[in-house]
Amino acid sequence: MVKEVKVIYLRWMLFCLLILSPTLSHGANLQSLEKKGFALRGKEVHLDCTLLPCADVVPGADRFEPVKGLPFPVEKAYKGEKFLGYVFLSSDIVDVPAYSGKPIVTLIGMDEKGTIIGTKIIVHSEPILLVGIPVEKLFGFASQYVGINVRDKVRFGKTGEPGVKVVDAISGATVTAIAENKTIMVSARRVAEALGIVERSTEIVGHLVEDYRPMTWQELLDEGLLGHLRVMPEQVGYKNEEGRPWVDIYFAYLNLPMAGRNLIGEHYWEWIKKDFIDKGYHVFLVVSNGISTFKGSGFVRGGIFDRFNFEQNGETFTFRDLDYTNFAEVQAKGAPTFKEGGIFVLKEKRFNPLKPFTFTFLSPRIVSSIKREFYTFKKDYSLPSRYVVIERVEGEEEMPTWVTIWKGAIYDVVFFVLFLLLVLSLFIGRDYIVKRRGTAKWIRYTVMAVSLFFVGFYKMAQPSVTQLLTVIHKFVTGWEWSLFLSDPIIFITWWFIALTIIFWGRGVFCGWICPYGALTEFIYRIFHRVFPERLRYEFPYPVHRRLVYLKYGVFLFLLVVSFYSMPLAERFAEVEPFKTAFLVGLNRQWPYVVYFFLLLALCLVSYRFFCKYICPLGAGLAVPSTFSIAKIKRRDFCERCKICARDCDIGAIDEKGRINKRECLWCLACEENYWDVEKCPPLIKERKKGREEAV
Repeated sequence: MVKEVKVIYLRWMLFCLLILSPTLSHGANLQSLEKKGFALRGKEVHLDCTLLPCADVVPGADRFEPVKGLPFPVEKAYKGEKFLGYVFLSSDIVDVPAYSGKPIVTLIGMDEKGTIIGTKIIVHSEPILLVGIPVEKLFGFASQYVGINVRDKVRFGKTGEPGVKVVDAISGATVTAIAENKTIMVSARRVAEALGIVERSTEIVGHLVEDYRPMTWQELLDEGLLGHLRVMPEQVGYKNEEGRPWVDIYFAYLNLPMAGRNLIGEHYWEWIKKDFIDKGYHVFLVVSNGISTFKGSGFVRGGIFDRFNFEQNGETFTFRDLDYTNFAEVQAKGAPTFKEGGIFVLKEKRFNPLKPFTFTFLSPRIVSSIKREFYTFKKDYSLPSRYVVIERVEGEEEMPTWVTIWKGAIYDVVFFVLFLLLVLSLFIGRDYIVKRRGTAKWIRYTVMAVSLFFVGFYKMAQPSVTQLLTVIHKFVTGWEWSLFLSDPIIFITWWFIALTIIFWGRGVFCGWICPYGALTEFIYRIFHRVFPERLRYEFPYPVHRRLVYLKYGVFLFLLVVSFYSMPLAERFAEVEPFKTAFLVGLNRQWPYVVYFFLLLALCLVSYRFFCKYICPLGAGLAVPSTFSIAKIKRRDFCERCKICARDCDIGAIDEKGRINKRECLWCLACEENYWDVEKCPPLIKERKKGREEAV
């Protein structure tokens, strides 16, 4: 009975000591610092080398000077005029709570190459160091970092990872060791980045794909949405008598809907989204089976989970019990039953899920009552590329916006380029097409339909006179490729126009590729197919010949206005109904809608009325068309024949059979007539003559 009372009493005293020791130890440290004259502002210690023992972390230093222009205080250390290194205080840079919930304030010295040359614990509040573990253990642990560079990877105990720096953890105080490791290495890394000793880690900016579909456990594994680390007993120095793994751990990033909703179910997903994800926090699921546990002693006593963490860019991200919710019942179909698991919330903003990270597991092996060996195991992981969208990478040369746009439209670009190459090949080999009556017409209609729906309605990339005006202005004021590269389809279209206008004038674009031209022509053809020869009116050629110059006047007016005010010219450019037709639709002020339908009605009555008489873009392209190279095949008899003139709906052939290059749409109707032995009078005459000779 007495023995039981003594045990209860000892447990009670130990409990009281653990509860009170943070305050006592912090007070003791504060008092010792105050006796030494260290400057304390409240309960915080800040860098001041007139009060702190900075010379202890930069051996030989006798004077210190502040470094200006950094986001936190750093001082240069000198011996006379010789520069020795830098000094900084961890609490000015990071706030890493240790076992007590308070940071271990550490003074750190670093040379100009980023190698740590000294460490000194200034304030700590670790209760575990007051119940049997000497404080010298913590000081000794921190001293192991002397000689380690900020570029190095640091691991505890034995590890199979090559090229890392190994430090011995504090037996019985692994939580404290993990916190101090993070304090020293993260502080040093951030100072080195600020000083330019090491390059800043590139920052990937983007977002997660929000798609979701139900997935089984195996599908989640196959998709790479789960990380997996298995450690066998023999890997940590134990015999494997049962054949079971030491730990069999799975982890997942729950912010990704495809992973989160499948693994924890809709109810828990809505909870973590509302309470954590929407606030910018990162949420992980960690589940495990096996002989040992991934939770560790930190889970029992509170504070940090000392058995696992995530690493990224040289920083360690740890979890506290306040950021943990027990969860082991994975909802995905076919998932194993797990012995333990939890949902863990990471509130540190520097973690970036778009970049690779490492799951690190620390396993102790009991050697004696007071000694443990530690083994570190890691699993590198990154979210599958199909579930993330990378917008840009900061820290590297930033990708121009137009490059991002082109990458996002790569399939459309490839299709459109192949489509235009096909059109070019048709024009180059048109002699083979026009010899077959009606073939050219249906090929042209097919090309126009693709242009109407792909360029017009799908990509909304109808070229406009405002773009032509901009090109003219940029030739005068200075060229900017990025401006014209911002819309891939329009950019490619203008290069196509520039190329084809040299050979065939504006006709290839206006007659085949222009979405609005295709729209009005299809409406005209369908209307007169339903109502043949009704409501059709074309101006007599002498009137038509004068009216076509109206569009040149419109273009010249817009050009003059643009040099006065480009925004004003853009307002007048609404004479083009393209915005209503393809960009905005009918949800506009009524004058624009009325104007759109008025033009549409005129185009029902007169073939391509807008194209012939009003379109400023067509006028702007018609001017250089005067000098186009290619010519439509003609015969001497064409000056007396009116057949092609009657077939030319656009009115590009005059009374004498001459073709106006500026107005021709290259519909190929007259070239078909050129080869048609049943329609072209000279060919009909030759055919009859041949028959008579045969007789």
